[in-house]
Formats: sequence, structure tokens, C-alpha cells
Amino acid sequence: VVIVRLLGLCRDANVRSGILSPDAFYSPWLSEHLDMERDYVTWAQHGPAERGKPVAVPWSFCSEPWLFDPGAKAKLLRTEALIRMSTVVQQSRAQGRFGASAIDQLPVLQPVLSKRADAARPPFRRLGASSRPASGVRGDFFVLRVRRDELINDTLEAVAEQSVQTLLKPLRVVFEGEPAIDEGGVRKELFQLLVDDLFGPQFGMWSWNASTRCNWFHLGGFGAAAEYFLVGLVVGLAIHNGVILDLKFPPLMWRMLLGDRRVDLEALRDMQPDLARGLTQLLEYDGDDVEDVFCASFAVEAESVTGEPQLHELVPGGKDIVVSSANRDEYVRRYVEFLLVGGVADAFDAFHRGFLLLCDGPALSFLTPAELEVIVCGSPVLDFHALEAGARYDEASGFTRDHRTVRLFWEVAHSLSTDDKHALLLFATGCDRAPVGGLGNLKFTLQRSGPDSMSLPTAHTCFNMLSLPEYGSRAKLRDRLTIAIHNATGFGLQ
Repeated sequence: VVIVRLLGLCRDANVRSGILSPDAFYSPWLSEHLDMERDYVTWAQHGPAERGKPVAVPWSFCSEPWLFDPGAKAKLLRTEALIRMSTVVQQSRAQGRFGASAIDQLPVLQPVLSKRADAARPPFRRLGASSRPASGVRGDFFVLRVRRDELINDTLEAVAEQSVQTLLKPLRVVFEGEPAIDEGGVRKELFQLLVDDLFGPQFGMWSWNASTRCNWFHLGGFGAAAEYFLVGLVVGLAIHNGVILDLKFPPLMWRMLLGDRRVDLEALRDMQPDLARGLTQLLEYDGDDVEDVFCASFAVEAESVTGEPQLHELVPGGKDIVVSSANRDEYVRRYVEFLLVGGVADAFDAFHRGFLLLCDGPALSFLTPAELEVIVCGSPVLDFHALEAGARYDEASGFTRDHRTVRLFWEVAHSLSTDDKHALLLFATGCDRAPVGGLGNLKFTLQRSGPDSMSLPTAHTCFNMLSLPEYGSRAKLRDRLTIAIHNATGFGLQ
């Protein structure tokens, strides 16, 4: 305990100096071997042991969470979620015997978008309960039933009508008309499709920057607070159920989700490098004719979703205040704060509330922004050699590590382009990104599905299993695999 506390003082000093990266203080042995559930329960029951005071309660390493790497912290988040799920299930069973209070059954958002001012907008129209599948509690689970052609409406309206108590239960997803039983793969596909649609341009809620490949809240977006709240809630629901999401946010988003709203030019540079470069040139310009060269005022123009310009004043009467050498520092500061905080405050606050509704447990405070990002989004770096090293083989079906078709598969897999590797991973596991710690932590299984044939490979995403016929040549395996990974949508025969 004394040694850990001394290291903690060194780590705190490093936070201020920034000499070492945070991972220099991780303990790989502790992260791998510590009983996370037991340690977390001890910490939750007795509270943190503060430095500088005698250890009067059972010691928990959760008091010094900087020792844990992202993989260990992901386990802590999952442990916390499972405890909350178990608690809610037990409470529901008790309420089934004694009755539930009205407060426990209040929906998280009711009514959902029933007060739309602009009925012509495409997103999230109100369908009504009679026109969509019924979702709700089934036994110990929250069962979400959706139609593929009404994915956004079915999902968001069903989620909005549930109580927090219901949403905290383990999630099961059913696509109407499809036979799959959700053991993990179906809900992974649902969230993947939701992210692709919700962050697309058709809803006008997010602004995409092609150079930095990240989304930010649209200044002139159509989204109402209720809609951003629901998107945040969907993200939180995925995290609560251990699903990795392909979210493309700048580093600032992860800082703000953890409560740090400080912004500067560097934060803007991560999102809009061209604009940040122009503002830097304004600050560094050494001429005495700033007014004539830059022709700027304390008002900025932003393009709405419909393409129409909108003028936003940074201060009252800002359109009549010319930017000069004397006030350019204030102009840049206010401009950056408007773009990243003030101009999107309502949208972010709503998104943040939705996000925290299911994820606001104590373990969230253990994370740094970078750790939160990798836990939520996984890693885009795909090391297929690590995947091969940790792969399993269904020997009962006839596959072993040394089987000729297995060797051909790995030769083809390693030769795929980066995009095709992502497609293969998505096809086989339901997610195109590596989990925390890399592909070596993925329990990937190869199974023989029969003798050599022209049949396509199939996948059981619930179990991260890829089934292959015993293809006789590398060319045939590549051809069949490529067709499969680029033409796979849904469960069952299409």
C-alpha cells in the first residue's frame, strides 16, 4: 500500500508536468491478474482509501485506478454494468410480487417528439405504437423489436417509452421477420446500423469533417434536445451492454463527456484544421492593418443544414465590431468557445444527459478521455497475426490449426486490404474494430461446415465463429470469402 501511494504521488506530479504518458504507470500484472469484481465490490462498499490517512478500511486498488490499463478498466465498467443489471432484475422480481411504484415505471422521455414544429423534417417521425412492433420487458430482459426499414423510428421510440429500470436490464434484440436468437451478434449489428444512420447527413444533427474524419454537433442542425438526448441514450445503452461502437468523435468530445469543457485552438485544430490555421495566422500577423487584411467582425457565419448562411454574433452588436490588433485575442477566444461550447451547448447537454442515464456509475470516474474512447470504440488497428495466434478451431467439425484449409484461410486473411480486413471482422463478429487490448483478446473460432463446395462461408456473430467449407484452393477460398463479406446483411436467408 505504501509503495502504491508513493507511486501515486509520482503519477500526480507527472499529470502536471506531462513528461511521461499515462500508460507508463499501468501495472500489466495487476491489470491481468487482479480479481476485478472482488476489488470493485470492496471499493464500492467501503469507499476509497485516501492518501495521507491510515488505511482504516479494506484496501482496494480501485482507490488508485491509474494502475489499471484500458482492458482492466473495461472489465470494471462491465462488472459495474452486470451488478446494476442483476440488481434491477432482482428488484423487478420483487416488484412483480409486491407491485412497482409509479416513479419506477416513468418513461425516460414521453412523449417522444410529439410536439414537432417542423413535420417536414425527415428524422424520427412519430409513428404511434400501433404501427411498430411491441418492445418491452420479457422475463429478465429488455427485448427490443425493430423493423429494418424503420430502424431509427422503431428503436428510438421504443427506447424513449421505457423506464430507466427497464433499460438497465440486459438487452435482447429481435429483427422482425428474421430467425436469429440474440446471443450478442444481433444487438451488435443493430448498434452498428444505428450509428451509420444516426450520424449520417440525412438527419442534419452532426457536421462531418472529411479531413479529420470526425463528427461534431451541427451549429445549424435540425436536432431538438429530445433527439440528441435519445442519441446519447442509445450510445449509453450500447456501452451498458458491452457493445463496441464505431463513433468518430474528436478528442474534445471524450473530455467533455468526462466533465472537462476547457477549449482552445488546439482543440479546434483536431476538428477543423483549416479554420484553426486561419485563426493562428490572424494572431501571428505583425502588420498594423489587421482590419483591412482580415475584414472580420465579432460575428461568424455558419451554414445551416439546408445550405443557407446563418449569422451568429459573438458579443451583443458583434456584427458592427471590427476585429483589430487590440481585440483579436478576444475574438479568437470567443470564436473557439462559440464553435466548441456555446453554440452547441443545448445539443451537447442533451446528448450528455442521455449518455449518463445508464453509464453514470463510479467506474466512469476511473477513466481518462483516451481510455474512454478506446473502451467505447475499440481500436481501429487490426493485427491479424494476433488474431491468428489466439484463434480457436472446432476440432469436432474437422478443423485444426494445421488443417490445409485453415492455413489457406490465414494466407488469404493476411493478404486482404485494410478495408477488407474490417469487412471480414464485421462479417464474422458483428463489429469491424478490435476490442480493448487488440485482436488477441478476441475469441475467434474457425469451423468446418462441410466438404469442398461453391457454398459461401457463414458466420455466427454471437460466438465470433466463421464456418468454411473445406475449400480445395486458395483462389476459391478468396473468391467465396470476398463475396460473403461484401454481401452480408441480416440474419437468415435473404
